[in-house]
Amino acid sequence: MVADVEKLLQSYKDWMFTQIKTRTVADAVEITLPFLDRDNDYLQVYLLESKPGEYLLTDDGYTISNLELAGCSLYTEKRQELLLEVLNGFGISLHENELSVSANEHNFPQRLTNLVQAILAVDDLAYLASSNVSKIFLTEV
Repeated sequence: MVADVEKLLQSYKDWMFTQIKTRTVADAVEITLPFLDRDNDYLQVYLLESKPGEYLLTDDGYTISNLELAGCSLYTEKRQELLLEVLNGFGISLHENELSVSANEHNFPQRLTNLVQAILAVDDLAYLASSNVSKIFLTEV
C-alpha cells in the first residue's frame, strides 16, 4: 500500500510539474498554476526579484479587483476583518489591493503555497456579495 501511495504521489508531482507554465512579463515572471478560481480561471501569480536572492510573489491585485467586479465590496469593517484574518493566517500582505509575500530560495515553495491558499480563500469571500447573501437569506427563511 505504501508503495502504491508513493507511486501515486510521484504521478501527482509529475502532473503538477507539467501543468505549471511560466512566461516573462515586463520585469516579472508570470506563473500559471493548475488551480482554478471561482470563475474557472487558472491562478496566476507573479515573481519579481526585489534584490539578489530575494523575491516578491504577488497576485498583482487580481483577486480583490475580481471580487469587486463581482459585486463583493470588502470595504466594510467586518469584511476587512475577515480579509485580514485570512491573509494573516497565511502570512500574506495586502498593499493597494495586491496580495503579496516575500520569499527566498529556501522558503519559496511554502510561500508560494501560502499565497495560493490565500488567493483561493479570499476568492471565496465572493459569497459575501449582497446578491448571494440575499439569496441565502431568502432560501433559509
